[in-house]
Amino acid sequence: MKLRDSAERRLITILHCDLVNSTGMVERLDAEDVMSVVETFLKTTSDIVKEYHGSVAGFTGDGFEAYFGYPVTTETPAADAIRAALHIRDALLTNQLELPIRLHCRIGVATGVAVVANPRRDNFGRHLFAFGAVAHLAERLQSVAQSDQVFVDYETRKLASKYFVYGDVGRSQLKGFESDVDISEVISTKTPRARFDFSERYDVPITGRGHIIDLLADRWSVVEDGEGQVVFLTGEAGMGKSRSVYEFENRIANTQLRTFRYQCSSQHTSSALHPWLHNLEGLANFRQADSPEQRSEKCKVYLSEQLRFPDHLVELCLSLLGISESEQPAALSASPSAMLSELQSYLLEMLFEQARKSPVLVIFEDVQWIDASTKSSLESLIESAPGESVFVCITSRPTEQAFSNNSHVMQLSLVKLSQSEVRQLIHQRVTLSGGQLNDQQIEQIVSRCDGNPLYIEELTTMFLDSSSGTSDVQTNQRVQVPPTLQMSLLSRLDRINKGRELAQIAAVIGMPFDVHQIQTIADLEAADALEGLETLVESNILRSIRKRDRILYEFRHSLLQDAVYESLLKANREGIHGSIGVYLQDSANVGDLVNAPELLANHFELAADFGNAFDYWVLAGEKALRTGATSEAINLLEKANSHLDFVADNSRYQATLQRMHMARGLAIMAVHGAAGNPSEQFKLASEASEKMGDLELTVEALDWQFGVAYNSGQLDLCQQPAQRLAELGVQHNSTIADMAGSQALGLLYFNQGRFHEAVDMFDALLNRVSELVSGQHCYPSLSLSYFAWSKCILGEREEAAALAERSIRSSQLESPHAFTIALSNCSFVFHCLNDHTRLSQCNEDLLEHCALTGEYMYSLRARIMHDYLMTKRSMSDAYIPSILENLNALVDAQEEVEITYLFGLLANVQILLGQYDSARQSLIRAMHIAEKNGEMFFYAELNRMMVIVSQAEPEGEKNTSNVNYFERSLQVAREQGAVDWEKMTLKLSGVRQVS
Repeated sequence: MKLRDSAERRLITILHCDLVNSTGMVERLDAEDVMSVVETFLKTTSDIVKEYHGSVAGFTGDGFEAYFGYPVTTETPAADAIRAALHIRDALLTNQLELPIRLHCRIGVATGVAVVANPRRDNFGRHLFAFGAVAHLAERLQSVAQSDQVFVDYETRKLASKYFVYGDVGRSQLKGFESDVDISEVISTKTPRARFDFSERYDVPITGRGHIIDLLADRWSVVEDGEGQVVFLTGEAGMGKSRSVYEFENRIANTQLRTFRYQCSSQHTSSALHPWLHNLEGLANFRQADSPEQRSEKCKVYLSEQLRFPDHLVELCLSLLGISESEQPAALSASPSAMLSELQSYLLEMLFEQARKSPVLVIFEDVQWIDASTKSSLESLIESAPGESVFVCITSRPTEQAFSNNSHVMQLSLVKLSQSEVRQLIHQRVTLSGGQLNDQQIEQIVSRCDGNPLYIEELTTMFLDSSSGTSDVQTNQRVQVPPTLQMSLLSRLDRINKGRELAQIAAVIGMPFDVHQIQTIADLEAADALEGLETLVESNILRSIRKRDRILYEFRHSLLQDAVYESLLKANREGIHGSIGVYLQDSANVGDLVNAPELLANHFELAADFGNAFDYWVLAGEKALRTGATSEAINLLEKANSHLDFVADNSRYQATLQRMHMARGLAIMAVHGAAGNPSEQFKLASEASEKMGDLELTVEALDWQFGVAYNSGQLDLCQQPAQRLAELGVQHNSTIADMAGSQALGLLYFNQGRFHEAVDMFDALLNRVSELVSGQHCYPSLSLSYFAWSKCILGEREEAAALAERSIRSSQLESPHAFTIALSNCSFVFHCLNDHTRLSQCNEDLLEHCALTGEYMYSLRARIMHDYLMTKRSMSDAYIPSILENLNALVDAQEEVEITYLFGLLANVQILLGQYDSARQSLIRAMHIAEKNGEMFFYAELNRMMVIVSQAEPEGEKNTSNVNYFERSLQVAREQGAVDWEKMTLKLSGVRQVS
């Protein structure tokens, strides 16, 4: 039998014992007597080890090594090992062995995670094996102890702290260990005090939570009077949060109410609106045998007919569920973030409509695992609750999760039960089972349960199941589960013959499953799988639940699942995760457990199959992005990006790599704007596309790279993607690439103040590519609007006006977004042409259009122009704060393209109102941005306005700065060929003319 066949990962306590000065004994005694003494010593100490539920793993000359917690399980292996150590030491000190010579020993005890194995037969020279640092640590502790001393490490002392008196030895450097080890000496035993816990069964009366239920009922009476309330119930796992809510529901069962229950999941923290969607599957009556088409149809019927959802929200829900019939369920241009926000608002309004008919109870469970979209909805619900007949009950493990601290939010924390309450709960559980425990056994439970109802339940069950009446527990390392409890949990698994492998697979699946699913994954016959599952149910490891047309299985609680999961060897665990991933990859099975690429990605990640994990993290991120869950998309794509080193040089992943960079760029832009540097992701996407030789994807990525940099005013980052697009157009005779590159270069030249080059570029482009109309690229309207603006500045005013009108007409045939940009750009053109009638009409159209499309950034520009016009008409400064607010919003969002022009509008009206100091500050800000970004198209005008501000300084404070500004304005205008800017500069009087 191979060691791996019996190996498991366990938290284990190891005792290492050695005789002191055995060389002296050899010198004084005959060899035969030495053999007899050592034999007696080893036999007696082996019996003592066994007495304390330990197992001797092997002998080391005149010493031995023993394991506690494996293969014999107890709930307190660390304490058992120390008791055995003290018994052995005292037996030698008092010569209980009746040896011809008094012996002394030294002992080291250490606790830690090890891979343990029992080969069943002694053909390795040992009975048991433990692989890991803990075995070496026990031996090193023994080697530094003095005669008759028992040294323990920190973990052992922590686990057995209440049973013994310790002395601090201090931190010491032990051979083979890089860090110093914290060592304690065991001095003596002491009487234990109450500690540790367990329970979550609803078949016994609730204990110690009556005051919580009373408080909940009291808040409910307030809700019945029409004033909403929120209760945030926190407590460690097993403290009775769900049980308290359950009993409260029973208390108010006879009142008129509607209950909405939402369960958060640890496996869906990045799945938008998972709690609601999980409920939707049941409300729409999904069945296991349903095809994706049938599920889609059921969902459509329920959402449309029962909930009266509009079509676009129905489609969004189908996409979130992964059952949309459309390959592109939500185009990016449709503003998926806005759609998701609309869905959230729709759900909240439906809830409030119900509350206006009768009080509503809303239960959110386990919000420590809440996804970002659901959290946002819950926060909105909490804020709105006071005005509605809504009672929001939230349960959570202790986390940093923060919600509103308003007066209508009550924070309740569940504390441990008192010892009298613990005994009451034990008595109720024993009575219900028909079993019997003696007083000593009950007090053992009381001393170990620490007042946690879940722990009480498990320890009581363990004693009832044990034929000897003593606990029978094993270990596991899991932060959220005390080691002693993990031992009791695993002891049940150790006692069964059939179903062990199924329990391990179930722990890896991590969610409810049926016989067919686990049978396929385990590669078993249906009868064998069913028999194993029944054994696990009978042993209180799993429970079966009927869900419509099938029976599902799940662990009785998550802590038991965690314990079983962590007992698996890494290689075995990875193998099971891989098998589950392969099972889910089959399109016929995807809908069985959950139709979510995130789930597949997680299984492949834990299987160390990083290629498949990468593919599915990207799929999950793209799905989240399509549905508007942009924060979740960033998290999912970041997980994909963590495998960059693994996939970067592999041609198999180039297409997915390109998609990942594109999706990351879009998600970052949606959440963080230009501040998140999405351009870098689009740059990487374009490089991946070029490696693949995919021209279309390369053009798309370069287009996005240019667009993000351009809109944020980062003109230095625009040249490379624009030039590359133009080059690709020539190389591949690609009309799209030619158009995109030439248009991008024209825009860049204009903003840099290179007006003649811009005009030449646009003129050649519009003649060369005259038939193409592209809504995606806003062509030809975008080129026409900048062509018009350039012509205007160069003094060709009639042609500029005609080009602007052409731009607006063309944009209406291209796309709503193109129409937005054309109206915005042409507003600037009409302003430069001093055509206030056309400017006002264009601005009104832009404001109305932005309100319909939700184009927030362009609405800011439109409001700035509107407030500018209103200020000029009213000659009042009432609109100045609004202009400043909207300008600052654009700067904060790094939407800085042409913002120097907008600051110029502000400075213009400030000059008109005589606010020269404010105008100077506005112009300084604009000049700073121009110099930072290289946006020079309006630089001459900024300097010209600064001349006016300088001329307005009080007599005696004037200096030559106005002349300097004048000269700079005229010089820049003439270098650029900006006829309009030059004429306006030369109109200034009182300033030295420059020929």
